[in-house]
Amino acid sequence: MKTLLPLFIILFSAVSWCGCNPTTDDDFDPTTPFDGAEADRGSWKWVPLDGLVTRTGAATGIGVRLADEDAAGLMIYLQGGGSCFNDASCSSNPKTFDAYDFLIWAIISGYRGFLNKNQAANPVKDWHMVFVPYTTGDLHFGQNPSADPATDEKNFVGYDNMQIILSELSTYFTAVDDVLLTGSSAGGYGATFNWAEAEAAFGSTPVHLVNDCGPLPADDLAFAPCLQQRFRDDFQLDASLPAACTDCFSVTGDSLDQLYDYYGQSIPGTEGNLGLLAFKEDAVIRAFFDFGTDDCVNLEGAFGSYAGSVMEEAIVDLNDNHLSPNGWSTFMMNGTQHVALAGANFYNKTINGTTLAEWVESVINGTQLNLVE
Repeated sequence: MKTLLPLFIILFSAVSWCGCNPTTDDDFDPTTPFDGAEADRGSWKWVPLDGLVTRTGAATGIGVRLADEDAAGLMIYLQGGGSCFNDASCSSNPKTFDAYDFLIWAIISGYRGFLNKNQAANPVKDWHMVFVPYTTGDLHFGQNPSADPATDEKNFVGYDNMQIILSELSTYFTAVDDVLLTGSSAGGYGATFNWAEAEAAFGSTPVHLVNDCGPLPADDLAFAPCLQQRFRDDFQLDASLPAACTDCFSVTGDSLDQLYDYYGQSIPGTEGNLGLLAFKEDAVIRAFFDFGTDDCVNLEGAFGSYAGSVMEEAIVDLNDNHLSPNGWSTFMMNGTQHVALAGANFYNKTINGTTLAEWVESVINGTQLNLVE
């Protein structure tokens, strides 16, 4: 018990500071999963959903914070946490997430940055918010279930989980005017991969996309074809990608970046509604992408890191030749940092006089804005 005392003190202090009251739904009814959240609007609530499972096969759920009944929008945030494609990456990737994990997340992170409902500069402060934990290791997009997940811990069912989540949310949130699908790191990739699915689920309600530091570089030096193929094979990404995006499929493994072109050119009404923010020399992304260096010679080894200049060139190329020409909004920052929505950068980081929060608002408004430091 003594070892838990410092944690209890930290959590108690955090609760007092943020004035939050995250809870679990102890009287959960699967036929009306959001009843508990309705009874406690303004606070985060853990909501189990039938069918959601982790990469170990354990049941999981989502976090929900309902605003006023007449809230204009719904924000769906996908959690990050790396990916699981070799021993090194799987060991650092979360494999479970339950009600207790959610309480810790809600108290420590559930009111920071773009989740702060009391910050006047936050364009989504009055919106309903949903938190999707990351427990499948497959960028929220895998369709490769395991026959024995409790043993191998590689139950890659992120796509299936998202189908359940989108079905529940689109059925319940029918009165909102806008949906913002967003995520950080692996959650940013998941938001991008699942955006077309969200568009289909919500029908006539516009779904805007903000990807926080989950880029798909077109430059093979930055994101090697062999590593892309590993993701395709392990997670069965090709089973989840839009079939109409014919350029997204490649016998050499690369071309995942073609999803940017497909969204911008083939899906009506996307101009300005899709956004990617990134740090040009993102050290975390480089550590993962380094497994593809020299034709994946170190694919089963330890984390490394290639030169920041390689990533910077790839990010600039992505902005100039793949995102901006296809109607995407961009917010490209200098530095080696990773993710920016959930901290002070959301309000303080400025490019050409525009804060990151203002840039996100422009995405919601459908105004294309390309900002590069």
